[in-house]
Amino acid sequence: MVERIRHWVVAMFENRSFDSLLGHLPHIGAADGIRDREIALPYPGGSVRVRPTQKFTDPDPDPGEAWPNVNVQMYGHHRPESNAGKAAYSIMPNFMSEPYNQPDKPAVPTMDGFATDYFANFVWWVGRKPTDTEMQAIGGVFTPQTAPVLNTLASEYAVFTRWFCEAPTCTFPNRSFYHTGTSLGRIDNEAIVNFAWQNDTPNLFDLLTDKGIAWKAYFDRATQIVPDCAINLSGLHHVRMWHQHVADWSDFYADAAAGALPAYSWIEPNLLFGRSATITRRLTSGRANAGSRRSTTRSSGHPSGSPPHSSCSSTNTAGAMTMCPRRPRLSPTTHRASWGSPSTVSVSGSQPS
Repeated sequence: MVERIRHWVVAMFENRSFDSLLGHLPHIGAADGIRDREIALPYPGGSVRVRPTQKFTDPDPDPGEAWPNVNVQMYGHHRPESNAGKAAYSIMPNFMSEPYNQPDKPAVPTMDGFATDYFANFVWWVGRKPTDTEMQAIGGVFTPQTAPVLNTLASEYAVFTRWFCEAPTCTFPNRSFYHTGTSLGRIDNEAIVNFAWQNDTPNLFDLLTDKGIAWKAYFDRATQIVPDCAINLSGLHHVRMWHQHVADWSDFYADAAAGALPAYSWIEPNLLFGRSATITRRLTSGRANAGSRRSTTRSSGHPSGSPPHSSCSSTNTAGAMTMCPRRPRLSPTTHRASWGSPSTVSVSGSQPS
């Protein structure tokens, strides 16, 4: 069957868990969703009830998505305790201290620290403690009624209920994993040095170019100079290659209508100006983006008679996850963090949407 596929169309969003977007799918079992379950997430002085919401502007501020944040979300505590309320990115002042909220030794994540981390991240962003009403925003999840596009796609096509992101951290390390199989131990979004220049690992785009296989990265030229994937895949070393293989979103629709899609199409949502699901207030734009792309590929012309394979996936799932304990998946793998100190990156627990 795979050899019959002539066109691969991949759209990747970010920062959403399976439970947050698809946890109420009616056709999945209780072990893989949160439908009809009572889940409470503790935080200092209270707890957050996980429940359906129709508020697309929550939570505000954003949940934490850096690696130290995700450690708290997975294991439920700050280590040392003084890390609570500090910056999770090394480029920020008052940065967290080692071991960056990791447990003393490899452990099974409890997956109940999302409210604890949101409380501390709120303090860092806003400069005060959140009220209980403000805290409840982190427990809101979506249903087939409130997120109909993605839930319909998941119901009518295939959906992976246990596809875990490779690195429990922010965007670029996981996008590097997707196209290269590694982030070379990088666990932060240090774009210019760490990714645009130093991340010289051979990647899928290099291999396609070397083999003469057609590919394009479609992105929003109106608001972005280059695709983000070019930045995080050593784009400074391959300026000519990326210049020859990028196109605007409008070109995607035209290419699909003409039956002229390349073998590999990378659809990049606008991560900064509202076309991704990176935070809740962009969810409506993100789901509309996914539905539009799917409708286009479904109705496109294909001279070969072979339809494209259309994939909609997520990279990092930090912050807006929900929220129930998971069975352990894989043993933790030790890497050296970009900060220069050993770090244990556990791949158990986090679920892409």
